[in-house]
Amino acid sequence: MRFFPSESRSKSTAKRVLFLYVFLAVASLFYLFTHLKFNYELENFFPEDNEVIRQYKKHLNQFESEHDLILVSVQAPSHLFDADFLGGISTATQKIESDSTVTAVVSPLRITKFAKAFPVPRPIPFFHPNQPEKFGADSVVLATTQHPIKDFISMEAKAMLLVVKTKPGLNNTASSAVLQRVEQAFKEAGITQIRTAGRIKGQSYIVSKMEKEFVVLSLITIVSLCVFLWFTFRNIWGVILPAVVVALGLLFTLALMLATHGGIDLVSIILPTVLFVVGVSDSVHLLNHFYTEVKHGRSNYDAMKSAFQEVGVATFLTAITSAIGFFTLITVTVKPIAFFGIFAAIGIVLVYFITFSFLAAAIYLLPVRLHAKTAEIVPQSFLNRLFDGVLRWRWSLLAILALMVYPMIKGIQAIEVNNFFTEELRPNDPHKKDFDFFGRYFHGVRPFELTVEVTNSQQSLLDSSHLLAMRKLETYLVDSYGVGSLVSPLQPLRLVNQMNQGGAEAAFSLPQNSESEKAVVDSVRMLSEEMNRFILSSNERVGRFSGRVGDLGSAIFLEKNKVFMDFLNREIEPLGVKASLTGISEIIDSNNEYLTDNLMEGLIYELLAIALLMGLLFRNWRITLVSIIPNVFPLLFIGACMGWFGVHLNLSSAIIFNIAFGITVDDTIHLLAGYKLELAKGKRGRVALRAAYLHSGKAVFMTSIILCSGFFVLMMSQFNGIYHTGLLVGITLIVALISDLVLLPILLGGKSE
Repeated sequence: MRFFPSESRSKSTAKRVLFLYVFLAVASLFYLFTHLKFNYELENFFPEDNEVIRQYKKHLNQFESEHDLILVSVQAPSHLFDADFLGGISTATQKIESDSTVTAVVSPLRITKFAKAFPVPRPIPFFHPNQPEKFGADSVVLATTQHPIKDFISMEAKAMLLVVKTKPGLNNTASSAVLQRVEQAFKEAGITQIRTAGRIKGQSYIVSKMEKEFVVLSLITIVSLCVFLWFTFRNIWGVILPAVVVALGLLFTLALMLATHGGIDLVSIILPTVLFVVGVSDSVHLLNHFYTEVKHGRSNYDAMKSAFQEVGVATFLTAITSAIGFFTLITVTVKPIAFFGIFAAIGIVLVYFITFSFLAAAIYLLPVRLHAKTAEIVPQSFLNRLFDGVLRWRWSLLAILALMVYPMIKGIQAIEVNNFFTEELRPNDPHKKDFDFFGRYFHGVRPFELTVEVTNSQQSLLDSSHLLAMRKLETYLVDSYGVGSLVSPLQPLRLVNQMNQGGAEAAFSLPQNSESEKAVVDSVRMLSEEMNRFILSSNERVGRFSGRVGDLGSAIFLEKNKVFMDFLNREIEPLGVKASLTGISEIIDSNNEYLTDNLMEGLIYELLAIALLMGLLFRNWRITLVSIIPNVFPLLFIGACMGWFGVHLNLSSAIIFNIAFGITVDDTIHLLAGYKLELAKGKRGRVALRAAYLHSGKAVFMTSIILCSGFFVLMMSQFNGIYHTGLLVGITLIVALISDLVLLPILLGGKSE
């Protein structure tokens, strides 16, 4: 290659290259240690701007956020009405309220109903912690009441729910700290059976798991690759040098990521594994050719120069195509995915240049002549027999592949676009078990938010016709939609009506006639704005329905919402009230639909970009088409696997296609580049194809095994998205290897030797 230094200048050039890398490595390492942090902000996974986001921001400006809280379930050792247990809750509540990041604590022990009295209403508590003689009567009331306190009590589980509201927008560190203080407050009060949930808990929990998995997966990947490299080259330098190359690439990429992106998130924790398994293949191809030349008696310099000439272009193309596969993720307007794609692409290109600069310089400066006892992972005789067998049975093989297309299409059709709040957590995960507990006993953790607004801006939601509309809406949400712990603008009316009737349990209902309705509405309007502002705007034109539902999956809620919208159009809007879904759950569901479409569009761009690259390289439309066909088959297979195994298409799984295609095309490029080189040497037909098959096939096998083993390491993750990425990309690489070794000889096969 023209940029390869002459032998007279190679030693000084090599020393300068190594010095530069040492300097950059030390600087990057220092920056990494001083700036490394992990982020998991749910809002970062939202699109930057769309109608759903704008509506949610408007909702937040009028009412409070529904996810800046910690749900705390405390379980009694024997029964709820235990003086020590109730006393412990009171003590813990007081301590939590003194926390500077806590804005309020909603405790069943403080929830009361009221009886009308002068000069102020008289509170009637449901719990009398200091009066054990009333425990029996309190339990009877709690078992029969329709008051909202029933949503905070689970007699069956002997558990009580408390809601700790925090300041909005707490970062990871603050979330972890306040969660720890809340849990510690209960433990110090003698309450040990505690379960927590909500965004604050999820953010803290996931960040702690991310930190562990980032280290564990990286170490396992490094160890497994080193073992494989040793088995392949049987030479210490064949292990150390590729490992140093990818370590440098990872170090530079992480430093750049932290400097521009600010931290490592749930998507980018797989970046070390990706760079190690994809980047090390460059070193394997280079060293494989280098050692082959050394065995033929060439010097280190001549062997490396030959390696540059023979595999440099093909390896550059594989780096570019892999980078394109990741870079197409920039089409997604969700920052973590877009940034992961950008930095993965940058890292892959960096590793390529480090391979062909640092690795070459290091080998030249080594004081010993390098030899390797390369392991015969794939004997040449096997490749010979495989090549002949493929061409001999080409029509039978094509028929088998054609027959596989129909079941694969059926599998793809079975893919379901779906997402659960605990989608990323494995079934045995403690946080998922806590999540399921809240779903079983406290109506779930998935927030439900609905905005209602009068269509006539001169009217109020508290007008009689609009009250009727909200009554119908509330009945539907509870009975048909399945919303629990529902809070609506009707709740103050029920509380006031009960108060006016002396706190009678049967009076917790809406007024039954227009006269009493007017009196109750007038009383509600006299309440302080502080009591109403979370469910009713100051001008009474906008209201909020808020509650929780079970984590049934976005697919079910998509169907529920279609029926719900039909109900709104038919029953609610004619009464002058417009209702619209909003909140975190709605954003996540709509975002999931948007992302899957967006990522599939990016995959098409990726395919076109790689096809254009192949066309520019080979200047032959037939070879360009041949380069695409063997790589479409693995994508069909991976899609079919998702349908067969019930893997949902969502935020974490949709990127698998982009990753897989960019990597699987590498084998095709190496085989086609080898074929082109053989043609340039004057060989023709099957002779050229066989030579390329035998020469490149060994390296393709080796890199495929490295890639598969590296991605299969990700199956050790406790995050479902990472687990499925490792499993499905690993399977795809195996299918891609088979596809290349079978389809390429058939599509390019010469008729004779």
